[in-house]
Amino acid sequence: MNSNRHYLLLAGLLLLFALRADHSIKNKWVTIDEYIHLASGCYALSTGDSRVVPEAGLLSTLWPALGVKLAGFPLPSITEQVRPLWKQGNKLALSAAYMDPFGLELLSVLRCARRMVIIEGLLLALLTYYWSRKIFGLSGGLVSLAVFTLSPNFLAHTRLTNTDIMSTLFIWLAIASIWLVIKEVSWWTVPLCGLTIGLALLTKFSSLLLAPIAAIFVLLRLWNPRPIFVNFGKRQEVTGWNLCLVILFSALAALLIAMAVVWAFHGFNFSPSGGISPHLKWRFSLTDLGSAKKWVLLLRDYQLMPETWVYGLANTLKTTQMRGAFMKGEYRGGGWWYFFPFAFLVKTPHGTQLIFLLTLVCFVYWVKRGYRQYERVDPNQWWIPVAISTTVFLVTALTAGINIGYRHAFPTLFGLMILLGQCSTCLEGSKRLAKGALFFALAMLFIESLLIHPHYLAFFNELSGGPEGGYKLLVDSNVDWGQDVELLRQWIVAKKQSGDKSNFFAALFGPETGQPYFEVPQTTLLEPIKLSKAGRPKAIGPGIYCISAHILQGMTFRFGFYGAWDKRKEENYRKLKSQMELQTKEDVHLTRRFEIARIAKLCSGLKNKEPDGHVGYSILIFDLDEKELQELL
Repeated sequence: MNSNRHYLLLAGLLLLFALRADHSIKNKWVTIDEYIHLASGCYALSTGDSRVVPEAGLLSTLWPALGVKLAGFPLPSITEQVRPLWKQGNKLALSAAYMDPFGLELLSVLRCARRMVIIEGLLLALLTYYWSRKIFGLSGGLVSLAVFTLSPNFLAHTRLTNTDIMSTLFIWLAIASIWLVIKEVSWWTVPLCGLTIGLALLTKFSSLLLAPIAAIFVLLRLWNPRPIFVNFGKRQEVTGWNLCLVILFSALAALLIAMAVVWAFHGFNFSPSGGISPHLKWRFSLTDLGSAKKWVLLLRDYQLMPETWVYGLANTLKTTQMRGAFMKGEYRGGGWWYFFPFAFLVKTPHGTQLIFLLTLVCFVYWVKRGYRQYERVDPNQWWIPVAISTTVFLVTALTAGINIGYRHAFPTLFGLMILLGQCSTCLEGSKRLAKGALFFALAMLFIESLLIHPHYLAFFNELSGGPEGGYKLLVDSNVDWGQDVELLRQWIVAKKQSGDKSNFFAALFGPETGQPYFEVPQTTLLEPIKLSKAGRPKAIGPGIYCISAHILQGMTFRFGFYGAWDKRKEENYRKLKSQMELQTKEDVHLTRRFEIARIAKLCSGLKNKEPDGHVGYSILIFDLDEKELQELL
């Protein structure tokens, strides 16, 4: 390929990626994780204390917060009103104290923060290109870059202030730097390895998977009889036991540098309070940790790592053991081993799936042609760390107890996208059918990616039912993260301005204390955003019901109404309904339980009814008359 045309395509794909990500930010409201992650970063930037959400990764929250500061928006301060919340470490209340006063201006704040994440996405795209190019050449790099930049799933999270893009970036940079050390131990490879590992540890705790990956690299390297090069001013070869010692001391040096990087981001302070912080809920986080508990206590009690980092690790281990999950009408606490393969089938564009099949065909052809470089582990073969790391990430995903988002498979998908560059061999020679199939797949991917703009988070491929039916298959960050609340507000306002006299009722997924601006005439907010503070339930009647997909599938209901509707829930609902009818004095607790039961009952019926419309594919619209409403309740 002509070099000028090559770099023109490279620049065009990156520019298109950035422009589409930036344009899709408009009118996308704060998602449930952004609400606390961005506030956490702003508090950390303002106070130097990361106590709000330590499990989010300090670097992942600081970087978007820097965009807020550079734009001139005020950072939070610890006022007299906030101080009690600060001492308690109440992350939701602290987030509300900072985020809610912005009102609709929060969209401008979010845009500045999200543009910082777009920079992360561009760096990740470049890493995809460079790595694939190193293995498969120029054409392979462009194929991998096209698959990445046109991916609705990566586009969706490249414009959100969460941890997934940055963690994927630094985890794979760390993998590359570890492989460089395996190739040559030098004055720059070891510090680079320690630096990237340290930065990865500051983004997300899944970066701890670098340990088994590095161990596999070392074992494979020791299996190879070739010497390792050591270069500290003079390049020389090392073999035998000396090779083992070199690798051991390199690993220790990289580990110490990584720990120093983590300490540096925490100001080299174990804890802002000087000792074990009372605001951190250690008792809860250490419960049921199993064998991991002793390692967490070792890190904390001997102050080997900053306390908030260790607490974030403990809290992550605690909360990811089991999480309520939904898949295709089923509910399960520990998830399914096949959750991510299913998500790959329904949330991956058909164009990418076709390129995946072409890659498998090319790989088989490649092997049959007599390629035999698999016999020894050569550090110059950059497909090896990709294959090993992707396998480790895949096995971890299949055995994980948390199945709430396809985004958790991003490290696996990134490795896969690099390997998809293999199908660029279709462009070699005169294989017209193979060339045609590759160009057809890329064209299909381009069209699929354009059609879903700007609602990337809700992408589902056509064979799975498309984005309109995605809520029937998966929920949470796969389709509904609270991102379309502002679009709904605009839609309701437009309906009223056009003369629509209907009453509107909304049950929206998002921060429970958030959306204070959502005050639209004749619009009633139902559970879980605003429960009645009075002793009487909110009046509901015929009108237009706007239900978030996550709520429609029963994922947020408390008091025993979580999940699929069954006989026990029906009995509890009838009992609460009778108690409300017989109520003689106001009872706030009873009212709240009834309101949750009522919306859960309503959603159980609406799940079997096709919606009359949608807003951004994540909020379903149902127009109900009096008869339909009574039948549902």
